[in-house]
Amino acid sequence: VRILNTTNKTVKIDTSKIKLSPLSDYEIFRHKKRAERVNKLISKINFSSIPEFAKEQLEELCSEYEDVFAHEDEPLSTNNFYEQSIQTSDNIPVYIKNYRLPEAHKEEINKQIHKMLDDGIIENSVSQYNSPILLVPKKSKDQKKWRLVVDFRNLNKKVIGDKFPLPRIEELLDQMGRAKFFSTLDLMSGFHQIPIEKSSRKFTAFSTNSGHYQFCRLPFGLNISPNSFQRMMTIAMAGLPPDIAFLYIDDIIVVGCSLKHHLKNLKCVFERLRDKNLKLNPEKCKFFQTEVTFLGHQVSAEGIKPDVSKYEAIKNYPVPKNADDTRRFVAFCNYYRRFVPNFANIALPLNKLLRKKAKFEWTESQQEAFNKLKTTLMSPTILQYPDFGKQFIISTDASNSACGAILSQNFEGKDLPIAFASRTFTPGERNKSVIEKELAAIHWAINHFRPYVYGRKFVVRTDHRPLTYLFAMKNPSSKLTRMRLDIEEYDFTVEFVKGRHNNGPDALSRIDIDDLKKVNISQVKTRAMTSKPNGNEKQLEISDEEPQQPDQLRVYEVSPSESVKNMVELKFLVSSCANNELNVIVQDGKSVILKRLLKRNTNESMESALEREIQIVDKEMYNKIQSSLKLSAESEIFNYISVATFKDICNHNLRNVSIKLYKPLIHISDKEKIAEILHQYHNTPTGGHLGQSRMYKKLKTIYLWSNMKKSIAKYVNSCEKCSKNKHQTETKEPMQLTTTPVKVFEVVSIDTVGPFTKTANNNRYAVTLQCDLSKYVVVIPIKDKEASTVARAVVNEFILKYGPMNYLKSDLGTEYKNQVFEGICKYLHINQVFATVAHPETIGALERNHKCLNEYLRSFVNENHDDWDTWIPYYAYCYNTTPNTVHGYTPFELVFGKIPSILTEISIKRPDPLYNHELYAKELKYRLQSSIIRARQHLQDSKLKRINLENQDRNTLNLEKGEQVFIKIQNRRKMDPLYEGPFEVIEISGSNCIIKDSNNKLINIHKNRLRKFKK
Repeated sequence: VRILNTTNKTVKIDTSKIKLSPLSDYEIFRHKKRAERVNKLISKINFSSIPEFAKEQLEELCSEYEDVFAHEDEPLSTNNFYEQSIQTSDNIPVYIKNYRLPEAHKEEINKQIHKMLDDGIIENSVSQYNSPILLVPKKSKDQKKWRLVVDFRNLNKKVIGDKFPLPRIEELLDQMGRAKFFSTLDLMSGFHQIPIEKSSRKFTAFSTNSGHYQFCRLPFGLNISPNSFQRMMTIAMAGLPPDIAFLYIDDIIVVGCSLKHHLKNLKCVFERLRDKNLKLNPEKCKFFQTEVTFLGHQVSAEGIKPDVSKYEAIKNYPVPKNADDTRRFVAFCNYYRRFVPNFANIALPLNKLLRKKAKFEWTESQQEAFNKLKTTLMSPTILQYPDFGKQFIISTDASNSACGAILSQNFEGKDLPIAFASRTFTPGERNKSVIEKELAAIHWAINHFRPYVYGRKFVVRTDHRPLTYLFAMKNPSSKLTRMRLDIEEYDFTVEFVKGRHNNGPDALSRIDIDDLKKVNISQVKTRAMTSKPNGNEKQLEISDEEPQQPDQLRVYEVSPSESVKNMVELKFLVSSCANNELNVIVQDGKSVILKRLLKRNTNESMESALEREIQIVDKEMYNKIQSSLKLSAESEIFNYISVATFKDICNHNLRNVSIKLYKPLIHISDKEKIAEILHQYHNTPTGGHLGQSRMYKKLKTIYLWSNMKKSIAKYVNSCEKCSKNKHQTETKEPMQLTTTPVKVFEVVSIDTVGPFTKTANNNRYAVTLQCDLSKYVVVIPIKDKEASTVARAVVNEFILKYGPMNYLKSDLGTEYKNQVFEGICKYLHINQVFATVAHPETIGALERNHKCLNEYLRSFVNENHDDWDTWIPYYAYCYNTTPNTVHGYTPFELVFGKIPSILTEISIKRPDPLYNHELYAKELKYRLQSSIIRARQHLQDSKLKRINLENQDRNTLNLEKGEQVFIKIQNRRKMDPLYEGPFEVIEISGSNCIIKDSNNKLINIHKNRLRKFKK
């Protein structure tokens, strides 16, 4: 008897009454279905590229683990251990209107929506969020397929990112070792195998013409998706041996040294995928490959090289037409820079076009760099996998503009590269000496390859011999010491290799010896012996006359350049040359002429004459030059060099060397003499009141005395004329947080604007008053600025209409600082607050209001500009009914407690609620109180924000009572002094100072107008 349960409920049967044994047709059916599934799976896996000896065993393995592969006719499942949550920076919904899509796409969209609903990837939604959708083509060889994507760009701005780190690509490639077989696995719609927490699904909502939906699985396009997927895969594969499989988001590569080893590793990975319920895409999986593409690289047993599929793109890459095209090309090449020796130096011309404010000019150097990078990338060096059981070798070299390094190891008697690295020098580094550049290259290379060499003994190879003695030096320069100490934690030895054997790192400029080989003593010609100076410095010519003290002439500065490192001790074996053969003449203005050589003793060799006349007195500089020599002094090509070729040698090898000949410094100890020199070189018309830096540079080439730089600085700072007439870095006092009023019209600012053109009513000025809290403005046209006129206008048009204010702020204008106005304020208990002299920031808001007033009047006045007073009421209405940008309310609303009726909207009837007197009073009171509180808070926040922003670059002027200061002159003529004074500081109050002027009158001055007098 067979019993079938046709319901969804569990049915219990009393086994004591009937003997039962389970027999299930489902098991038989499942067996048949499994066989069909295996056959379908095998047909989808590409066995054509799999070696014959591996096919049978791979089929068995895939059959055993057929459930780890996804099937088209079955819904895609999710993992059983990881669920993703989404967090946003705020709770304001992101709602973006849908894009308009082609009508032809709608059928495909509906088809995919229905499939995703059936597969449980999406569900119907009532979320307030919405992101637009797009249909983009998939990469497919057979037929055109489409992918439905959601544009989450606006949502991504609010989604808090997942900080789980992605693996470093170069580390993954290095860890693969010398594997023989590779299999790449690809998860089917990897992101869709991660479920989203129910509370987070609302964020992923989108709409189509068929409805509003949200994702149940992690979608493509979210900024957290890649990192989340990496986290999930890392958790899934945790515990597996590190040399079995390597993960990068949805790319999995399984390696093996032999057939048996590779099958074992695949089985371990399949077992883990089954355990975590993760599904693979059989069509994209590739098994038992001897060479695979992984993360844009070709990986094989031989090593690593760029993806061959990119070669065609590189070959046909168009010449960049602008900076953006150049940036894209450099970024593309930069991905494969580890395969390109000397990458930084090659790409330097292209990178110059990407600098800030650089003009885009495509020249021959850019074209050459472009072509060279393309050629190098299409024929790359195969990089080896690092063997951490062998010793690493770092080879370095430096040129004038860049440095490069190669990490290598010895395989079967050959040094094979593991990685290349290079970088350009900064402008400051390019000015360093050769030995510093070479050491900087070693320092940078060791730190760059730190993951390989730290904790292991390795070798550093350089073609700069002095570096081999670096750690034996007793007193190296401080710069060398710092770099040396910084790499002492590493265990390495330095080996010297000749330049011709150091071709791997960046090639350095070397002396061109081909021309020198042709030199013959008989080729002596009359030429000027020259040394080309560095930069734009003026070259010194030596007089034809014999100096009185020739033995005191000496070389003042020698700056060794890149070319100096290739110089050797040139042996001038030309003592037999006659004077007429050495008749040096001036051929051009670019030569430094050493005519004194003509007057040497006839028995003295040219070599001795040069040594006598050109002496390097700085021992450290001499040692630096000597240590920079690379070529052997025994080279035969230097045995015979005529004096006539001295110019060519200098031009070629001393390109950036500056040799300055000058008389020794004059030592001064007498203070009166020093004062006289300072006066002569500063105060006189030929001195020109130079600044301390330029004056010191001028004097240090002639004189020398104790504390010379300090005494020059003190003298210049105490010069009264310099203090009055020169622009200096001025201090600007930090802004102060002022008290915000709590009531309307509690604090009012007042000012007078004009004169304007006289109107028909004889008005020429306007008095403006503004409430500091509400920003309500009152503008009153007046005939003149007399005290009585201004006082009458303020009383009639403001005080009698709005009541007296508690505080009235104004500048020091005579219309406000007089007996009439002060009497009215005293009678009405109004406290007057005056701004400091020439410091309009005290009433800054009103000053900005004047700007708005002038702009308004210019737009409406007639051609004669004599009707401006008729437009004043309209301006006041317009300003007071417009929301203020700081507190957000209209000034009218804060004063009268109601929203103003806009004249342009009178036709729009807006019924007001009906109140009785009591309710209206309560409503008005509540509205005024609440709006004023909020407006005051907005004002305070705005002040704090502006103060924090403004005070970032401000610094205070530190003054004490009794100090002398200069005051900046306002409204001066062009040739007038900038400052007047000095005056004595009597009192200091915050940012203001009380100063006693030349008439013994006390004036209140803001510190921004002051300059300290340094005696």
